[in-house]
Amino acid sequence: MNLSSNQLAYNLFDLHSVAIKRGLEQDGYFILKNDEFANLVIAAKNEYFSQLSELELHPQKSRLDRKSLTRRPWRKLAIGSTNGVGEPYAQFLTTTYFSENTSGLEALNKVFSTLLELRNRLFGIPHVLESDGIWDACRIHHYPRGGGFMSEHRDTHFPKVLGTSGMPFLQVSACMSKRGADFHTGGGFVIDKHGEKIDLEAYGSIVMFDGNQRHGVDCIDLDTLPDYTAHTGRLAAFTNIYEILS
Repeated sequence: MNLSSNQLAYNLFDLHSVAIKRGLEQDGYFILKNDEFANLVIAAKNEYFSQLSELELHPQKSRLDRKSLTRRPWRKLAIGSTNGVGEPYAQFLTTTYFSENTSGLEALNKVFSTLLELRNRLFGIPHVLESDGIWDACRIHHYPRGGGFMSEHRDTHFPKVLGTSGMPFLQVSACMSKRGADFHTGGGFVIDKHGEKIDLEAYGSIVMFDGNQRHGVDCIDLDTLPDYTAHTGRLAAFTNIYEILS
């Protein structure tokens, strides 16, 4: 059955809402597996790799024009001892931003739309409006083989931004790579509410966790050199509410 993103999100929410909410409350994370979504991720991953050679890689300090995303994704290098809003944790990855309605990228659009609908249903919030000073940052984090990583941290900046609106900062993502095929060592993790380090590399799954829990990405394949154009590495799709900075 080929469901729309709205239908898929509604079905996932209706079937698993109790387990998701319990997991987030008790453990700080939840991993949701669904065959249809996993198949969608395969198609979305292929669409992403089809874009790599076409997209200029911008430096970390370049500014994104959100309005251009419906025409073309935008890719930047995220590297240094702080992230883009100055939070003090080190990272090395590329980030590609998308609209949820980019022309010609149907599978990626559906992945992002499904994650957004699921998040909105979990919290009973309407669609985000830029007139409220916030926007949905749909993006793929690509940690290259040869040292891609994100140091262990808690999210601090965006929870403060959303705190005034009463919205929690829940990380909602899709695991788009497979350890043993796309990369071999390292990967995403979260430290749950019981102090256990939880591996998040469940290919094709929807991964949700409280941004207040410590989390990160262990170094990817330190036995090779980085290649920003390679169709390998650790991939994860994210949809978060960001503030509009300009």
